[in-house]
Amino acid sequence: MNITITRKNSINVISLALLLPALLMFLQCNKGNDILATYNGGTVTRQEFMDWLELNYYKREVSHIIKYKTLQIQKLQEMCKEKIMILEAKKMGYDKQPYFANIKELYTDQEIMKYFLKKEIEEKAKIKEPIVHILALYINDVKEDSYKKAVNVIATCKSKSFLDVYKQYSNNPKDFVCMDFRYKFLFMLPESLQKGIEKLEKNDYSMEPIIIKDGNDWFNSGIYIVFKKDQRTATLKNLYLITNDKKEAHDLKNIVLIRLLNEYVDKLRSKKDVYFNYKALDSNAVNTILFTIGNKSVKVSDFNERIKKLIESKIQLGSDVTIVSEMTKKSFKDEYAWEYFTNELVKRVFYEKGYHNDPEFVKSLNDKLDMILEIEFKKHLAPKNVNVTLAEIKEEYELTKDRYYAYTESVEGKQIKKYIPLEKVKDEIKRILENQKKEDFVNKYKSNLALQYTVTLKTESI
Repeated sequence: MNITITRKNSINVISLALLLPALLMFLQCNKGNDILATYNGGTVTRQEFMDWLELNYYKREVSHIIKYKTLQIQKLQEMCKEKIMILEAKKMGYDKQPYFANIKELYTDQEIMKYFLKKEIEEKAKIKEPIVHILALYINDVKEDSYKKAVNVIATCKSKSFLDVYKQYSNNPKDFVCMDFRYKFLFMLPESLQKGIEKLEKNDYSMEPIIIKDGNDWFNSGIYIVFKKDQRTATLKNLYLITNDKKEAHDLKNIVLIRLLNEYVDKLRSKKDVYFNYKALDSNAVNTILFTIGNKSVKVSDFNERIKKLIESKIQLGSDVTIVSEMTKKSFKDEYAWEYFTNELVKRVFYEKGYHNDPEFVKSLNDKLDMILEIEFKKHLAPKNVNVTLAEIKEEYELTKDRYYAYTESVEGKQIKKYIPLEKVKDEIKRILENQKKEDFVNKYKSNLALQYTVTLKTESI
């Protein structure tokens, strides 16, 4: 059974799906070439639909969507509208506009780094890293009194047990904070902490307080009493088996991959035909060479132009003005110059190895750029000014005040419900209604396009 959206028959696809029991089947992912929808100028296969879902939603959301036929039809309809919006944007030349060229360059560099990390680092990595799970009693200073307190706590652990003392402080914090660091690679620990636990066996605790003055992003400076709950050797394949936590395993994997990437890039920087001029950004001469990689040299003027494009892109993408203003400061430019240099080093290897021709990369990049183009096209379609009346603002306030603008206040021992006055929130409500009207305009435009392109959902294939 096909559902065709035409001007004569514009029945709601989702409503129809709810009435048809035959539509309540799961998506058969192994039939990747099955055509799920057609429209003037293209088709959507099952595999394309799954790729689109994974690009736009978290994994748990995708798992939920493919359980329900009605949700699949709804999302397939959204995908079709998005694809024809992209066709329309390209037909009108929006992908050739200078502003989009800047955005394209920004996202291309991001996709290159992402794909390089996968192919050159992750797929070739053979790591065997010590990983530990530690509990700690912590006090955030290194004064003599604090050290003595830690010594006394350790003495208490000898008569009881570390876990009993840890539980005691967990239930009744006094001086020491109980900290469960879960699993951390050994290299994530400050050097002083590594030395403090290196001789500890599993289920042992430090017999002397460990003073950390070289704190980092994971461990603050201070005094620690540490219990080694577990220690393993981690690889990329067994991280989840060790932690039994998908998010934790994912985060740890990224940490070790970035570390490997940094080591890789350090080797690229040490090549004889590579040079970075640290003093260039302090020079007023725009023709000064900032860095050289092989036959390519980047001047300060080239770098300034890149910063300008980056700022224009961020503004176009709707970044906050405070973020944009930060990008004009010298501290940002110094940091970004090094990032730009690193990206160019990676790109040289990327193109030398032919990764830019990999079908997987080409598809990933095109999908990302199409997604950004569709978002930008919608911005251009939306009316710049919409009229919102005071009556509409008042109506919206009355409908939503219990949910968004109510609070309780204690009056003579009683909790009294009160409301933020309309006068204080009317500007906020006006902005919300303006955005809703703009979104309604774009949605109507997309629905009309679906009619013009004769979008047909092949529901029997879903």
